[in-house]
Amino acid sequence: MTVERNVWADNLPSGLKRIISSADFNARFYFATDNKQNIWLANLEKNLLPKNIEDLKQSLNIIQNDRDLELVNFWQANQRANAIYEYDDTLPQKLNELIAKIDSNVKPYDNKEFKSINAWISQCYLSSDLSNKITCFTVCYPINTIARNKRLFFNQDQLKETDIPEFRYTLYPDFFLYNKRLYILNLDKAIKFCDLNELQLKRANESFENLTKIDCMAFESQKMQSFIEEINNKKRIQKKLVTIPKSILQMFIDHPQLMINNMKKIEQYKSTLSFDSENVITIKNKKQFSGLLQALNDEILISKLTDITYDVSVKDEVNLRT
Repeated sequence: MTVERNVWADNLPSGLKRIISSADFNARFYFATDNKQNIWLANLEKNLLPKNIEDLKQSLNIIQNDRDLELVNFWQANQRANAIYEYDDTLPQKLNELIAKIDSNVKPYDNKEFKSINAWISQCYLSSDLSNKITCFTVCYPINTIARNKRLFFNQDQLKETDIPEFRYTLYPDFFLYNKRLYILNLDKAIKFCDLNELQLKRANESFENLTKIDCMAFESQKMQSFIEEINNKKRIQKKLVTIPKSILQMFIDHPQLMINNMKKIEQYKSTLSFDSENVITIKNKKQFSGLLQALNDEILISKLTDITYDVSVKDEVNLRT
């Protein structure tokens, strides 16, 4: 069986495509400030608005037509190059609150200081249909830093382009929101800005709980608290828990003896893990816990455990041998 590459351009939501492709495309621009608590209008009306709208549309068109972008579920994210990650879970409360503020009557940003700004936001829509919107976020660090281009400064409460080092910005989004789903291009920035770490931790704990229910895996009860501490304190452990391929888990459930026999043939697993009986892997310490997660993620191209060929960067199944 061959699994085709999940190309973003082929799976683009129709409503999203309609906005990006329309001659009726329009946008407003905003700043998020004060640790993401406030939204202010980026006042471009007299100077840059038409140019910025056109530049934004061109950026979104590039993303829309990029056939090298693969659409990957957020929970299978693995810092893959040329991927757009779809987050289809419940949006964090703070992000929902921030979006709601955009639709309120926000005031122009008149502070004339850029130090408190942490995101450049654009809300795209059709002039004939204000209800259907794309909200794009570019996380920024604009503390009077030297930039090659795309810089703004204040002139009579309007924002203008400048050659001096003021606010550095870009119209290419790190992530965007459409129809209550996040589409992420810059994984690290989206996780931090959207407070997704808590959700990753929740998913990791759920994954660990599922592992404890598999008959061929045993976790020493007196060490259970230390395993939980590893999950709570280490992002690397969380990541490995949420990216375990379903195919490998299912093989441990359906064919435990076959999987354990295969593991015993692989030196790195044989020397790390404890096989206390023919049918059980016993995890006695943090080192073995980490080794088990490495085995479950099976970070090699052709898995010796399942005999499945993977695209190793995101664990997409490529070919299942018969």
